[in-house]
Amino acid sequence: MSIIIGTFFTGKVSKVNNQWIESKFFILGIPWAPVSSMFVINSSWGKREGFDIPLNGKSVAQAYIRIYSLLALIGLILYKQLGMSYNTSISEILIINSGIVLSGILLSYSHILKRNSDGKEKIERKKLDLAIKMNALPEWLPDPIYKNLFQKLNVELIESFGQNEDFHELVKSRDLNPNQMSQLYAYFRYLVVKDNNRKNKDALSKISKRFGNWIFTQTGDLDFSQVGANSTDDFSDDSINSKINF
Repeated sequence: MSIIIGTFFTGKVSKVNNQWIESKFFILGIPWAPVSSMFVINSSWGKREGFDIPLNGKSVAQAYIRIYSLLALIGLILYKQLGMSYNTSISEILIINSGIVLSGILLSYSHILKRNSDGKEKIERKKLDLAIKMNALPEWLPDPIYKNLFQKLNVELIESFGQNEDFHELVKSRDLNPNQMSQLYAYFRYLVVKDNNRKNKDALSKISKRFGNWIFTQTGDLDFSQVGANSTDDFSDDSINSKINF
């Protein structure tokens, strides 16, 4: 009988708009150890497109719990059906039944870990998806990828507004179109990861509310209903009726 040796992806977590985190595991008969985690942008059978990120604890935990609780559940059920006899003690029966119940609970918990992102993380990632078509939170990114994307956002803002504009002042402008709001949101969302001062956080908070309000107005996405309700910023008719162009 041959032993399977290789790698495979499992531990899928934090899905938003068909992008998620998953981990690659080394297989020696069974999954043995995580090799790396990846933020996945596209996938097909046996292949993933994206980039490596630091090993993700939630993804690794989901994979281990799901795989080993499933193996334990199958093994215990088979043993109960085929290995137990009339001579089996009551204490052994109780242990086997308790193991089956516990394995089932852990397997169910693994599906809870697998569920999509929610709350604030989901809202932030949806905004980033509209802005740059990639919704990994910037704090998840390896430094080279972070720097490359942040530099690209900076160049795009300069192309949109000019070299000498103060981006902090721009978030207060009532003349921003949706595309500009999305650019400013992505820029400040990335900026606060490396420079988390009050000025940057205030700018992010203001443009985040405005952009979220616009998304809710255009799409009716209930994830943004509270964002819109809590926003005190108004929008011109031209801004409300515009479309984001990429």
